[in-house]
Amino acid sequence: MAYQVTARKWRPQRFDEVVGQQHITTTLTNALHSGRVAQCYLFTGPRGVGKTTSARILAKALNCKDRSQTPDPCGQCPSCVAITDSTSMDVLEIDGASNNSVDDVRELREIVRYIPTEGAYKVYIIDEVHMLSTAAFNALLKTLEEPPPRVVFVFATTEVQEVPETILSRCQRFNFRRIPTTLIASHLEKITNEEGISADQESLYLLAHRADGALRDAESLLDQVVSFSDAVSAQTVGEVLGLVDRTVFFDAAQAIAAGDGARLLDLVAAVIDGGGDIEEFVRGFVEHSSHMLFTKVQSSADKLEVADTERVRYEEAVADLAEQDLLRIVQTLMELDADLRNSLQPRFRTELALVRLAHMGNAVDVGRLLSRLASLEAAVGAGGTRVPPRRPTSPASPTAQSPAPATRQRAEAVDQPPPPVPPPIREEGPEAEASSAVPTPPPAGPIDVNELQTHWPRVTHVVRETQPSAGTFLQEVTRMQLEGSVLTLFFAPEERFGMGQVGKAHEAVSSAIAQITGHQLRVRCSPDQGGGGATGQDPTPAPQPPKSQVQPPAPVTGPPQQAQSGDKKDLTPPVRAVLDAIDGEIV
Repeated sequence: MAYQVTARKWRPQRFDEVVGQQHITTTLTNALHSGRVAQCYLFTGPRGVGKTTSARILAKALNCKDRSQTPDPCGQCPSCVAITDSTSMDVLEIDGASNNSVDDVRELREIVRYIPTEGAYKVYIIDEVHMLSTAAFNALLKTLEEPPPRVVFVFATTEVQEVPETILSRCQRFNFRRIPTTLIASHLEKITNEEGISADQESLYLLAHRADGALRDAESLLDQVVSFSDAVSAQTVGEVLGLVDRTVFFDAAQAIAAGDGARLLDLVAAVIDGGGDIEEFVRGFVEHSSHMLFTKVQSSADKLEVADTERVRYEEAVADLAEQDLLRIVQTLMELDADLRNSLQPRFRTELALVRLAHMGNAVDVGRLLSRLASLEAAVGAGGTRVPPRRPTSPASPTAQSPAPATRQRAEAVDQPPPPVPPPIREEGPEAEASSAVPTPPPAGPIDVNELQTHWPRVTHVVRETQPSAGTFLQEVTRMQLEGSVLTLFFAPEERFGMGQVGKAHEAVSSAIAQITGHQLRVRCSPDQGGGGATGQDPTPAPQPPKSQVQPPAPVTGPPQQAQSGDKKDLTPPVRAVLDAIDGEIV
């Protein structure tokens, strides 16, 4: 006997052999068992899921002479053998794509009137019925509504929306589903065992995934791989079908979690050098990322339609990624897949997207951040009266008297609002005097503008550690002016944005100056109009001592006001802390 492909050799011959369509086979078997056979059936669904096969099984069951109590055909009687060999006079299979004219339907109407010759029914199977013309459909309406006795029509189509409503209303419609990957892999395993073909589970799942729910496609792919090598493995499947090794996807996900953009570029180069297609790589990575997201959401990979060995790898791969990160990865890759269809440089576009994913950083749960801020606020409120920030006691050792800049800025962002807090009112009595803090002595000597300019690069560096934007714009200062304990920084008129950023970070600048020089100065910002005077932002003029030296700072009776930084006194402490942490403002 001539060689038959797997799809034909393993074509189901009974209802219980149809894979993944139990809702249809059960309905048909019950109809046959009760004798409620309709005059027309419409089978619709994707390709390769069993529509024509089910139609042939139905035709054999209607004409089987040795059918017992079960509705399945025997497969041994002359009628069943003739239908299997496509030689039966009572079952006529018509291709709707090539016989779609009204003349073909008129000829069909003439032969429908003849009674069956061998079996009990005459069955007309019209495949791809949506290809019939409108006139052909109209010519078929009367025959479908009132067919001759013992005549059954079975229509099969993949485009049911192209079938007129007048035809649909005269048929019993059965929707065939895509076959699950697990069922396809199990069926392929059964075939390989019966045929004596060596195949591992991972390779069979690769074939099932590639078939996309069509069992016939999976069987055709199996034939192709077996022709390449008698032993079916994941490597041979990838070589024959041009698939990317799934290990590459696991390595790429790990590189994204580690922020390793160079590793991602190396993986893309390896795929291209190995003969892989960049679009195939992106589509495979989309599927891989969706599996990772499913595993993260479900907290398990048990429901994934993959091999058992891969389920363990998926559970290990999602340990370093948050659910929000996986959502962004899947969304970015899906957008990339759509963009590659019209891209002139698909490789560069892919590399750009992957590097962006590697540098996107980890997602932060805002709810958890606000909860932490609320707990800090409660802890500070339970501790009693807030203590003003500690000042250095000696200009000779400023570093020893003040904490590190990053630590001090975080503490001020949580424990204290942006404006300086007024000193607490001292209570009368010996206990209050004993518990009150000892006032910090002022610096021993004055400071002039020249000395401050000498230390200015260090001040800028310290500010940049906690306020990058303000530290950058501090370099745009055109000149400085000292008036008592007030330092006015002048900016060019076109640098108003930078002046505003420095004004909002005035406390960080003051702290940096105190850390470097040991002098506590109030910082103001003003546009440089070219004159000698300063037009600061503080409406209250400061005392006018000689500009050559700075007097010890006087006690501050109220918080300094800045028009550029906005009014934050009405905000809650958590909101103020968030604004200071991200260098934001309320608009």
